[in-house]
Amino acid sequence: MFSGEQAVRVSRVARSVRENHIAMTDPEKAKDQRIDELETELTGVRAELEQVQAERQQLQASERLARSDLGTINAFATALQDLKGIDDVLWGLAQFIGEQLSFPDCVVYLRDGDNLVQRAAYGIKNPSSRGITNPIVLKIGQGIAGHAAACGQFQLVADTSRDPRYIFDQFPGQSELAVPVLFEGTVIGVIDSEAAEKDYYSVVDAERVTSLARIAAPRIASAQLQASEVKYRGLFDNVVDGAFQTTVDGKILSWNAPLMRMLGYDSDEELQQLDLNRDVYADPDQRQQFMSKQEIGGVIRNVEVRLKRKNGDLITVLTNSHAVRDGEGRVLYFEGTLTDITERKKLEEQFRQAQKMEAIGQLAGGIAHDFNNLLTPIIGYSELELQRIGRDDPLRRGLEMVLRAANKAADLTRQLLTFSRQQVVQPRVLDLNSIVARFENFLRRTIEEKIEILLALDPDLGRVKADPGQIEQVLLNLAVNARDAMSSGGTLTIETANVEFDENYAKQHTGMTAGPHVMLAVTDSGEGMDESTLGHIFEPFFTTKPIGEGTGLGLATVYGIVKQSGGYIWVYSESGRGTTFKIYWPRIAQAATGATQNRTISRDTGGSETILVVEDEEMVRRFAILALENMGYKVLEAEHPAHALEVSQDHLGPIDLLVTDLVMPGSTGTELAEQMAKTRPGTKVLYISGYADKAILRDDQLEPQTNFLGKPFSASTLARKVREILDGSNSQAHLVN
Repeated sequence: MFSGEQAVRVSRVARSVRENHIAMTDPEKAKDQRIDELETELTGVRAELEQVQAERQQLQASERLARSDLGTINAFATALQDLKGIDDVLWGLAQFIGEQLSFPDCVVYLRDGDNLVQRAAYGIKNPSSRGITNPIVLKIGQGIAGHAAACGQFQLVADTSRDPRYIFDQFPGQSELAVPVLFEGTVIGVIDSEAAEKDYYSVVDAERVTSLARIAAPRIASAQLQASEVKYRGLFDNVVDGAFQTTVDGKILSWNAPLMRMLGYDSDEELQQLDLNRDVYADPDQRQQFMSKQEIGGVIRNVEVRLKRKNGDLITVLTNSHAVRDGEGRVLYFEGTLTDITERKKLEEQFRQAQKMEAIGQLAGGIAHDFNNLLTPIIGYSELELQRIGRDDPLRRGLEMVLRAANKAADLTRQLLTFSRQQVVQPRVLDLNSIVARFENFLRRTIEEKIEILLALDPDLGRVKADPGQIEQVLLNLAVNARDAMSSGGTLTIETANVEFDENYAKQHTGMTAGPHVMLAVTDSGEGMDESTLGHIFEPFFTTKPIGEGTGLGLATVYGIVKQSGGYIWVYSESGRGTTFKIYWPRIAQAATGATQNRTISRDTGGSETILVVEDEEMVRRFAILALENMGYKVLEAEHPAHALEVSQDHLGPIDLLVTDLVMPGSTGTELAEQMAKTRPGTKVLYISGYADKAILRDDQLEPQTNFLGKPFSASTLARKVREILDGSNSQAHLVN
């Protein structure tokens, strides 16, 4: 066997031998054969020259294409600089590819988690508008575009009918090109185009779109980041809570608009200059405690903090925060939120105050009721004994002192009942201006001359429904309180006005309802009150006066009257800056009613009529029976309503008057009166009570024509009231619904 080189040599030797042999035997044939060989070689040389020329032309075309693509890329890069938002960038990309590369359409998808969401379209799929009303959403790996996103390489499909990945829509294509948009190695979107012809797109087209995608990717990523920041900032600034990031040394790194408003600042520069310990925290030690807890890994959850506003006002906030650390665990900064609960705290304090006053009122009312039941026989029997003994009797002075002390005690219990809103009242529609005007003369006689009294009365003032006597009591108590606060003189101003409360204002003031109201304001220029005093001024027996100079029931009485008549009272005061009491009553759309006319009272307070006395307190019942019998009346008695019905049924003669307690075990005086009216419609009624229970009196109110006598009462008072009723025309009490 010969090697390759040896074989070539043997072949050449053999050919040379043949040629020599032919040349010696047939010279013409040898010449023709040589010519054929030369022609064959020349044909090969020509082919090689044509191939070189073709390659040269192809190279020149590629160079021209490259120069053209470079111009396209430069033009595209320049166009991108003028596009601002993410939507402008994406639509500009789709439009550029559609127009410059002559693609029938171009769709741009952005990646959103595991999905591709259509964000821009140009061409036949969106011929009239830049907006996308019903965007196409593809899963990563779904369809040609989804597959390009999954593998990160362009997908060139010459015939979509042969590719099972193709997803048909209302504009089906015969060929498709999908190119991923990559930024820092991550697919952030896909550029997709479809054509109605097969083999429409080439590798060159794919490379061109890839080049454009590479240019567009940083701009798309930047626009996405800007859009995300705008969205985040909108959320950050529009939440109710204040959000913050602060440094360890007490500087604010970032904040939102609610935090700026919360702290009362107007500019970012002001917040940047703040020192949290000095300028914001009311108690700097509290911040140090928070930092210590967070530095060891703890978090702050719903902790109340007192902060200072720019103007110095204090607010209460709930803070939630934690520490943000670097890779080695060092604290970089603290971040969290603040919720302003200042108004909520005020409402909670108002609610607690209202609950406290309600509890004190219930206690005071119960005590006053029991005392009235005790005082009634004390006053009554003392008066009866004083009528029986002579003026020179040595016992008279002692009995008079007992009666005097009992009457003073009765005054105290009346004030307690007023405070506790358990005093029976007889309200009517009033013109406050008329009461204030009438009361002015009395005030000028009562208040010292060094105090100036000013009236500011609204001539169009609306009407209110209240007991006129109690309104006068309110004016007197507030005027006396103002006088005591202005020992060196000053100004007392009484003002009336129509006001309207909206739902928001009502929500901020516990117990208040929205709607039209009438305001009565009493303002003094006296020494004012501090916060501690303001928290107790309506409590019974609370006083700032020296021991022995005040009962502490004046403002408590005002509070009870206002509440019982359906009103609201607020006090505004600061030490050294005077005090204003503002009282609001619901406005009534009725004309004012005149004062109740006094009934004609018979000079003879005795009589012979039959009276049924119903009272569960034995001492009160015995006294009432004795007093009435002494005046000549025939008296029937019962311990409770059920017993009274039995007595009424068993008694064959008339019962002219029912004298009944309002509050008794098992039933009430009003229910008893209603039951008796069924069989004795002509029987008149007199209610007596130490207080009026809410469940019985329905808002603690009796109509003006109702016959009522409050405990404690004397024998003479009882006699006059009984005679007045028996001589009058009305028979039954009618309660306000």
